[in-house]
Amino acid sequence: MIISIIHFGDRPIASIRKGDLQSFVSGLPLAPNTVRVVMQHVSGVFNTALDDGLLGGRNPCDGVRLPRVDALPVYPMSIEQVDALLAAAAEPFKAAKVTLDVYGHLWPVEEDRVRDAIGRILRPDELRRTEG
Repeated sequence: MIISIIHFGDRPIASIRKGDLQSFVSGLPLAPNTVRVVMQHVSGVFNTALDDGLLGGRNPCDGVRLPRVDALPVYPMSIEQVDALLAAAAEPFKAAKVTLDVYGHLWPVEEDRVRDAIGRILRPDELRRTEG
């Protein structure tokens, strides 16, 4: 967010147009994902200004073209690879539970069971989703 404050200085928010924001985005020396995060914050500021009646019309961030983010392929580890990794881990980490998303969103489980970090077989109904 600081980078946008530095870029636009003390310009009144109502004077900033879509083209100004497009130039801002195009000149950011940041990774595409970071540019998107910056623009989420900038857009939030403009949404607040709209809510407060400081802008007429719409958010000038709407329609600003952001850099494309190329999705990298995901290569999930097999259960055997996880077992090998845990076997090689330092002692304090061996008791850690391996958290799997049995619905395949984060980890495509192909079996009807998985092992926890100490080798117990767990059924999908025994796994619990954790926030983190």
